[in-house]
Order: sequence, then structure tokens, then C-alpha cells
Amino acid sequence: MYSRIDYLYADEKIKPEKLTEYTQGLVAALKKTSVIEQFSKSLGLYMPKYNELKHFNARHIAETYHTAIAEQRRQAEEEARRGPLNL
Repeated sequence: MYSRIDYLYADEKIKPEKLTEYTQGLVAALKKTSVIEQFSKSLGLYMPKYNELKHFNARHIAETYHTAIAEQRRQAEEEARRGPLNL
């Protein structure tokens, strides 16, 4: 995830210590390896803009991610319940 965060902010000069801090914070907040892996694939959707990194909150980012995933699952279940005719 470190390299993905580094790539996301490639145009900016972020210190390696900060990248490590962001990575460790997200890993601690997301907890499960499978969740971390899935999150890293959509990292750009949830990470703050560069000028907002001073207010970085890994727990808030993880909560936003979990809420979005729960909503996607709910929509998928609803579509499956409707069936192919979308009734």
C-alpha cells in the first residue's frame, strides 16, 4: 500500500516518514488483509487531496470505505432480489 500511496501523490514531495505513517494508519484501521488489499485497489477514491493530508485521519477513511462497500453490497442484493426483469 505504501507504493500505491506514493504513486497517488507522485507529483508532490511527501516525506517517506509521512508515507509510512499514512500506510501504517490505514493498515491499523482496516485490520484485515483482504480488506486492505481491496482498499488498495480503489485507494484514489478515498484518500484526501494533497492539500488535505495535514488532516489525515485513517479511521475516517476506513469508515468511509466500509460504508461505501456496505452500500454496494446492499445495491447488489437488491438488484439480485429484483431478478433479471428488474421488477
